Amino acid sequence: MNKLFSSEYILCYVVSALITCGVISVIVVVSTTTNTSEKRNDSRTLPMWAFKCENNKCVKIKYNSETADNIGFAFCRETCASSNAINVWPSVQQIQSNASKFYKIKTIKFRENNSKNDVNNFWEDNVARFFKQIDNKKSKVLQLTEGEIDVIIDININSKNIDLTMETIESYSLEALDEGGIVKIIIRSASIFGGRHALETLIQMIFYDDFSNTLMIRSGITIFDGPIYKHRGISLDTSRNFLSKDAIKRNIDAMAMVKLNAFHWHITDSHSWPMSIKSHSYLSDYGAYDSAKVYTADDISEIVDYAYNRGIRVIPELDAPAHVGEGWQFTELLTCFGIQPWQNYCYEPPCGQFNPTIDRLYDVLDDIYKEMIDMFHSPDVFHMGGDEVHFKCWETSSNLTTWMLNRGWALNDDGYTRLWSYFQNKALEKLDKWARNNTKIILFTSTLTEPEYLHYLDNQRYIIQVWTNLDDPMVSNLLENNFQIIISNSDVMYLDCGYESWTGTGNNWCSPYSGWQDIYNNDFKSFEAYKSQILGAEVLLWTEQADDASLDGRLWPRGIALAERLWSDSNRTYRDIEPGMLLQRQRFLHNGISPESLQPEWCLQNEGECPLI
Repeated sequence: MNKLFSSEYILCYVVSALITCGVISVIVVVSTTTNTSEKRNDSRTLPMWAFKCENNKCVKIKYNSETADNIGFAFCRETCASSNAINVWPSVQQIQSNASKFYKIKTIKFRENNSKNDVNNFWEDNVARFFKQIDNKKSKVLQLTEGEIDVIIDININSKNIDLTMETIESYSLEALDEGGIVKIIIRSASIFGGRHALETLIQMIFYDDFSNTLMIRSGITIFDGPIYKHRGISLDTSRNFLSKDAIKRNIDAMAMVKLNAFHWHITDSHSWPMSIKSHSYLSDYGAYDSAKVYTADDISEIVDYAYNRGIRVIPELDAPAHVGEGWQFTELLTCFGIQPWQNYCYEPPCGQFNPTIDRLYDVLDDIYKEMIDMFHSPDVFHMGGDEVHFKCWETSSNLTTWMLNRGWALNDDGYTRLWSYFQNKALEKLDKWARNNTKIILFTSTLTEPEYLHYLDNQRYIIQVWTNLDDPMVSNLLENNFQIIISNSDVMYLDCGYESWTGTGNNWCSPYSGWQDIYNNDFKSFEAYKSQILGAEVLLWTEQADDASLDGRLWPRGIALAERLWSDSNRTYRDIEPGMLLQRQRFLHNGISPESLQPEWCLQNEGECPLI
């Protein structure tokens, strides 16, 4: 199969699949050369500033046309550090340097020797992403000047397992060897996803030098790398405000750039039901904001595949028994939908909770779970929500309370929590009918996870996502009772906090705003004794006040800080990583992501002159 990619890429490359003895070799050739007779005679293309290294920092100096010693910003940042440091994010676990040198790249050739099938066009997709990001590094004014060496990339995967789960091995090694006129890159991993992460590292090792007008790479280094935490996630809510498929995919690309690996999709809520369910089409017919704001099964499957190729699991969430409303209003399966004053019956409008006493509810859930498991490609983890159940809502239904009294259940917190547990067990039974055997279930912290009610939950089955503050005794109790947890404490990890209230005056309930420094410092060290039970963390964006227009800025660059904490978990302070944060923001901008600005660009070009207090 020969494929010539779109001419919109300035770097032209050809992918050829040569199948021999059941092994696929993929060779990609990229030309980075141009006509060497072209003169750089447009003064607007010449940098007016150069940089020099002083005390491990790049200092801005006036360009001197009388010397050949001028170096640009990118080259300075690569060389003005110890021999065992590179500008890669997240930072790598171990790097060894041996006679390290920098070379100007002439061509890049990519050879991937792997398993029998290029599942889901995995390598083709990642090779295309690789060269697109390389292309985005170059000058937008000049074509590249011819370099001096060829780069040959060889990926070796040691396993034929292509499943992406929470237990997938993501570690890799990367060698950059100087072989006389060639820099050979050797990548090794136990999984295709580790190999993908290595490519993300390699992309950052290649940089554009504006004085030589070439791409450059460093040889003579060996990297051993892998994540500290297995769950490194972002949660998006697509119910309060709809997010387009393109916006979701763009931010999946951003996640992949910093090796985040879990997209938790809070796809429905009481505000809207944007998920198409063929067996109950009325849910999106009446629950979506309009017919264009619906995710079809094909849309969801496409997003799941897209994320898979970037090493990201999509974790579906069907929040229940609370946080349901629009789409269900004609089913008689709800209590207190749209009731006012809402403050008495739920945590934000519109109110709505399932009535767990109606048997037909579980038949409908059976159908929904069946379709969700199919469209989300049998995920290894399923999120069932389970937070903010308001007992006053259930009290409004005389049928519900009569049902409870007939069974001898008190109409108090104990009785309603028992009803909640009844619902959870019945719903799980329906989910288990279609999911993988013993699929892990995630629930948010809630009344059901408080010490007096924790016996309702099996610690071998449930993972608890902690959105309460980490000093809440509930968190320690969960760990003491051998539950695995995901950290999402709302005082730090909620990305919607710190904005104006949308139901009144002043700021919203979870203010103040958490900056990237707060997220980086949220390091869970107080739970060191239970480290094996902490799977990782997520930042969450509830979209009451966010949509496509503001999505990138809400997520980034704070998500960049999260990635560094969860992958490397180093002892560096937020002050230490500030220069890297600024560089990563620039990298995101060059690749079509629009993160919020951190500082004036002057601070990027004058390292150490804007110290964080």
